[in-house]
Amino acid sequence: MSATHLFLPAPAAAFGEVAMGLRIARELVAQGDRVLFLAGADVALLFEGTGVTHRAVDADVLSLEPVVPRLIERERCASLTLVDVASVYLTLDPIGVDLGFLESLAVPVIA
Repeated sequence: MSATHLFLPAPAAAFGEVAMGLRIARELVAQGDRVLFLAGADVALLFEGTGVTHRAVDADVLSLEPVVPRLIERERCASLTLVDVASVYLTLDPIGVDLGFLESLAVPVIA
């Protein structure tokens, strides 16, 4: 049975983080799973030919608290992976994104 996994790097031009996360994401895709990657539009070219679905998160960056849980429910995600958790927190916390919602998700959060 295949699963869907949601990946979230720090959204601001996170080329290194996306490249790192893509290594894991491609392995999941090779095993028959689906990966949905929330990342900035400027890194879209990194997803070409990978089998990983990219969704630009630029417009939703300040509203990740409601967006991520809805996406997890709608896509029936089995997990959420924070790609480079330090970058995620250091980028999102200062701009006012309350990441406390991560503790109440119905899926495992992997960092």
